[in-house]
Amino acid sequence: MKCIYCNHHHTYSLCDGLKKCAKCKRKFSPKKQLFIQNAIELFCQNTNALQASKILDCSYLKISNIFGRFRHAISVFLENDFESNKGKIVEYEEFVYTLNKKNIYETQSILCFSDNQTIFTILMPSIALSQKLTSDEIKKFFLFHKFIKLQSNQTKINEFRSFFSLHIKNYRGVSKQNLFYYIKELEFKFNYNEQERMKILSKLI
Repeated sequence: MKCIYCNHHHTYSLCDGLKKCAKCKRKFSPKKQLFIQNAIELFCQNTNALQASKILDCSYLKISNIFGRFRHAISVFLENDFESNKGKIVEYEEFVYTLNKKNIYETQSILCFSDNQTIFTILMPSIALSQKLTSDEIKKFFLFHKFIKLQSNQTKINEFRSFFSLHIKNYRGVSKQNLFYYIKELEFKFNYNEQERMKILSKLI
């Protein structure tokens, strides 16, 4: 088994079940690594935390925290990718997402960029807070954006918007504080297929 830290090919087993690298001398748990790899596979297959906790026979809190680590790592990866490729952007569009349909003020604006192959997103401040709109003004804002949506051509951005609308429903009760990470997860899953996701995430964790 290769070392998870330096990728050295020679490791040896310890009496407590851990492995120790012959080169960097660091220890790691093969059992823990197998658990993480299984969690990565489930995450990349769009398995939610509750389902994953049952499959892996662990607590919901444990797998939820691990999925949270995945989302954080993905977000850093995507932000760096955007910085490297923002000069290739050919189009952008804005759409809105309401966290709570009963409260019109809990509405977030999402900027979506495309280079015709990859989607990049930026979460903007809430519409009510950033623009200090009244309730009537926000309703007019929604009507305007519905009109734009109907008039738009079929683009990569529209594909992502449909993908986002479909999959964000799988996350029940997304908080305002965590919305950024869920958007980044969906951006990641839209841009990469399952095998690509697993390969990238395995390197990030």
